[in-house]
Order: sequence, then C-alpha cells, then structure tokens
Amino acid sequence: MLWEFCGDRWRETCFLLQHEAWTPVIEPPSAGVEDDPVCGPVYQELLLDRKRADQHEVQLFGRAGKVLFAAAVTFDAAAEAIEYDVSARSRSEAFPASFLTTYSVPGFERQGAAVVIGSGAESKLRLDPVLVEDFPVCEVLDGPRQSLQIRASGPTRMSPEQAGVTFRWRYRIQRHDDA
Repeated sequence: MLWEFCGDRWRETCFLLQHEAWTPVIEPPSAGVEDDPVCGPVYQELLLDRKRADQHEVQLFGRAGKVLFAAAVTFDAAAEAIEYDVSARSRSEAFPASFLTTYSVPGFERQGAAVVIGSGAESKLRLDPVLVEDFPVCEVLDGPRQSLQIRASGPTRMSPEQAGVTFRWRYRIQRHDDA
C-alpha cells in the first residue's frame, strides 16, 4: 500500500506482487477529483499508529464542503488483510443520500456481494463489504472504465440534541486464493 499526498489530499494505491514485480491493482482514478462530498471521502491529514507488532493503522481525516470524513485503515499482517472503517458526518441539511468511492482496477469478477480483483493474474485480492451495526452495509458496484465503486447509503440520523447526520461503512481487502 502506498499513500501519496497529491495537491491537497492523500490518495492510496494497493499493489500486488505479479511476476516478481509490484503492480498497482487498486488505485484512485487518474482524473482530477472534485470537492464534491458525494464522490467520496477526501483526506487532508494522515497519522500512522502501531497497534501491535503485526498490526498498523493509518488514521485519516478530511473535509469536503460541509462534510467531515474520518477513516481507520488497519493493516493486519497475521490475517493478510486491510480493513477500511470510514465515516462521514455533517450538520448540514443538504446531506447526500449516498457516497461513492471509486477505484481503478485492472479486472475483476463478482462473487456474491464481494469482488475478486486481478482476474487472470497470478495473485488476486478480494474486496468484501463488512456489516457495521446500525448502518446499512456498503455495496460494491461496477463503475465506468474498469473501475469499482463502493457506495455507502444511509444516512443514520443522530439524536435531536446532536442535530447531525452520520454515515459509516466498512470494507475489507485480502489476498484471494482460487480454491
């Protein structure tokens, strides 16, 4: 996983070892990203935290318009997995009905609600939506031009005292073996 600061935000690229070379397989689209919160999370701050010897977490924070984003991306070496736990919060009345996160991928095949990325390659990754209690599970959609889109729908309204709206979604990426 590579994190790069591009312009005013952090962007991630996930690599797989293919034929003894590291190849990008999940990356942000190459086109410019608008500051439209409906397009997905925007992160301006990145912090690294070591949880255990075999587990690290990247904590991300950002803002687009009136929406605040936070994410914890956990790298678990023992499980050979990366888990994204993402939330969006706003006090604005003009909050979108869903968010889309778009990733360019070289090819994929569907397996129920999950997708296997790198179809035909020697190494593959599997992306699975993960249930978060009290929130709708995110969906993995076919996007334009060899891309996947992760859609988080909702929202879950907070109590009247908090006067805000929160979305929360989670997905997991791990190595996939054809069996």
